[in-house]
Amino acid sequence: MRFPLIATLVVSAASVAGCATSNPAAPTGRTLGESEAAAFEQTLRAKPRQAVTEPAPLFVQPLNKTEPCKLPTTKEQLERSHLRTFWDGQCKNGYAFGLGRDIAISDTHHVEEITVHDGTSTDSGKNPTVDYDFVNNRAAYRVPTGKYPAATLYTEQVSDTPSGFFMAQTIGAMDESGDSVALQTSPLRTERVILNRTGNVLYRFTDNMAMPGSDPSIVKFSAQIVDAMTGAVGGVAVVRYGNGYIRHVKYNGSATEWVVLPTDYATAFLQKANAIYTVVPLAQANLERARQMEREYLYLACNGNHTIDGLDATEATRICTWRSQFQPRLDAAVAVFSKQMEQLRTNAELATQQHIAQQQAQQQYTQQQAQAFVGALADMGQQIRAAGQQSLNSVTPATPAAQAPNFTPFGAKPSTKVLCMQNGAYIACRD
Repeated sequence: MRFPLIATLVVSAASVAGCATSNPAAPTGRTLGESEAAAFEQTLRAKPRQAVTEPAPLFVQPLNKTEPCKLPTTKEQLERSHLRTFWDGQCKNGYAFGLGRDIAISDTHHVEEITVHDGTSTDSGKNPTVDYDFVNNRAAYRVPTGKYPAATLYTEQVSDTPSGFFMAQTIGAMDESGDSVALQTSPLRTERVILNRTGNVLYRFTDNMAMPGSDPSIVKFSAQIVDAMTGAVGGVAVVRYGNGYIRHVKYNGSATEWVVLPTDYATAFLQKANAIYTVVPLAQANLERARQMEREYLYLACNGNHTIDGLDATEATRICTWRSQFQPRLDAAVAVFSKQMEQLRTNAELATQQHIAQQQAQQQYTQQQAQAFVGALADMGQQIRAAGQQSLNSVTPATPAAQAPNFTPFGAKPSTKVLCMQNGAYIACRD
């Protein structure tokens, strides 16, 4: 979990705003007011939000059914060229009924959906669904959790082209107003993207803390505000680089400015990422309904004896092998990715060891320089003391007391006894 990272980003903002630290890794620049920091969001919220309405129920008669068996469909499908539909399930009261598979094939698409119908005209969208899109290589799971469009959602997206292979998963939830929270991950990336949408405002958090190394050019974490309708990024952002430096950014058209966000605003902004930690466990539990339904149907359809009127064996069982066809490419891509990550980890460890060695060498050099300086000072002191003694000896000639001259003070009586004392070159007498 990434709570420590989010807390660090907020604390850094608070420290700079309060001038309580000189940490060079903390954000720098002018401190924004609340209104300036939130201006882009307020503009997006003021725009009319797109209404979310449940599509009107439409039906089609499956080609493999001779009795009336209305199967739910969409306007978009009905408009496709040479549409053919099949229902691999039962019929009741003129409608599709029970567990089955809805197959829709046209000149431009091929979609299959595992679901449960209750044999009425009003059950569409009320039960779990598992959709396979064979043209776009996508599988999507949906479990309704309330009034449309409220649901738990999960998708697997595969890109398999001569230029490369990629796979990504998205798990999340949507409420009745259309607001949503989602997490995007991939076995071939260290990034985790958290999306939190409220109306026209989309908060996007990119967590790349798992990327090895401390390269300052690597963005380890970013928080951005996006116009959900146009995809345009605006307002303010928070970025953390590989070397630990944190920057708060304000977008001014095509230019950017380093700023410091208000503490309360930065806290509220970054905490929007935390919603995913509540959503994901609930979503995983809800999705089990769809996975159980899928397992039961595949057990029926992939037993080696199942057939569907109007479809050959390959088309009738394509759903059974859809994932397995990508496994060799996925395994190879994971092996390459793992090798790259191992090399990056090794490089990061070597860089850390070199940095520590450089610090130790610098510390040792500094200690040696200090010791040499102290030694030089000691030598200098000895030289000064020696020179001082030599100077003192040169200005103080030695005069033996035995050679001191007799001296009679002026005005002294000859009969008076006089006591004289010599101090260097000077003689003092008294009677």
